Amino acid sequence: MGLHEGAVAPDFSLPGVQVKDGYARRKTYTLSAERGHPVVLAFYPGDESATCTAQLCSYSEKLADFTELGAQVWAIGLQDLRSHETFAIKDEV
Repeated sequence: MGLHEGAVAPDFSLPGVQVKDGYARRKTYTLSAERGHPVVLAFYPGDESATCTAQLCSYSEKLADFTELGAQVWAIGLQDLRSHETFAIKDEV
């Protein structure tokens, strides 16, 4: 199944974590809840891997640019929430 330009992306929901000021907040992210707002999906290979760190740092460095455009960046990896939370808290400090 391929998508073409202008097609509506299929809906999905995923558990996630957002870290702010050293505190983690877990929630479920649902793509259809963001309909009408840009969402950047950044798929990455694994928490704590060199590739992951470099890739997500490039997004972090440009986060203000995405925010200015009204876009959210969702980083999606295969690990569990505990792994994402640990990685995100470490990255924030």
